[in-house]
Order: sequence, then structure tokens, then C-alpha cells
Amino acid sequence: EYLSCPFRYYLKKVLWLDAFTPDAREMDSKRFGILVHEAVEKFGRETPNESAPATIERLVLDHLDASVNVAFGPSPSPAVRIQIEGAKTRLRAFSRIQAEQIAAGWRIVSTERKLEAHGENPLCIGSLHLSGKIDRIEKNTLTGAWRVLDYKTSADGPAKKHFGPRHSKEWLPDAELEIGDSEKPKKKRWAILQLPLYRKILDHWHGDEIGDNPISTGY
Repeated sequence: EYLSCPFRYYLKKVLWLDAFTPDAREMDSKRFGILVHEAVEKFGRETPNESAPATIERLVLDHLDASVNVAFGPSPSPAVRIQIEGAKTRLRAFSRIQAEQIAAGWRIVSTERKLEAHGENPLCIGSLHLSGKIDRIEKNTLTGAWRVLDYKTSADGPAKKHFGPRHSKEWLPDAELEIGDSEKPKKKRWAILQLPLYRKILDHWHGDEIGDNPISTGY
């Protein structure tokens, strides 16, 4: 948001002048995402090495049911119940993929780990004190590779989200970049910096342990 417009960023994130949203009988996208995040976060904290797809599915669906009960009680509205079924569909897919990744050697190192701007081990980029929370950090026990993942319940791929068209009057020239092959590079600009900053945080936390092993980021 800062890359898009510093002024609007200041209004929203510093002065908190955001639109008021009254209570609704259905979940908005933020609440939906939080419920799914809570389910996979609890799985990552409590049973990160579970490898059986059926067991993973039972665990994450139980975590979802518990969060739904806290948020909406034992009798959610019909609209919320339909949305819950959508969340369960995503978590069933997660269960299958999680089992595949365990078989491929990936192990969860941390989940929902926070970097505090002014904590014991801060990270500064220039004069900026960075803060954030990373959904998932993994290490591959077979190859030594590391990766940072951000959970998305609905999103385009990372490249489409992170790279946008150049502005006619670019206020920040450093945001421009070229992507694609060297013969036909495309001029783009950084639209968001989530995954590059997560990569920076990973180096900050685990750089000595990672060494020369490859690192990837993704959704």
C-alpha cells in the first residue's frame, strides 16, 4: 500500500481512517482467511510431522470447528455454514498436499512466527524497523533447501501479485524492475514486497544455518 500511495497509506495505517463495516450475517474475506489460518497454524504447532492424509484432514477440520464455535457459536447463520463448507474444501486439499510435502522431505521449522519491530532481535532496512509474521518456514531434510510460505485462501500467483505495471509518473524509481528472459525483458514495478521481505527475515533468523543452501518463497 505504501508503494502504491504513501498518502493513502498514512491515512489508513497511521491515522486509521478506514471505512466502517457493520456486523454482517456472513464472513468477509478477512474473517474467512483468519479461520483457515488458525486451523493450519494449530496443525503446524501441535502436529507438524503428521504424515497420514486422513489424520491431517481430521486434525485441521477439528481445529476449524473449534474456531467456528468460538466465533459464531453452535448455530451459525445459513450463509456462514455455506462459507464453512468452502473452508473445509480448502483444508481437505491442504491435507493431501501436506502429506505429499512431508513425503518429499519438507519439515515445518516454525509457523506464525513474529518479528517485532523493537524486539530483542530487530531487523532494520535502512532506517525502517521491519515487523511481520511469517505463516510458515520449512527445511527439506533430503536436500537442505529452505522455503518461506504464505497461506492464501484466494489469490493469484506470487508473480502476478508482486509485479505490476509501471506508473507513468513513478514516484519511486527504485521500484522498477525487468522480468522475463534477457532477449525480451518486460518492464514492471514492485506492487507489493511481502515475499522479498519474508526472504530477508529468513536470512536474519536462520542465515548461519542456511549457509549456501537454496531458498524459495511462495504461496
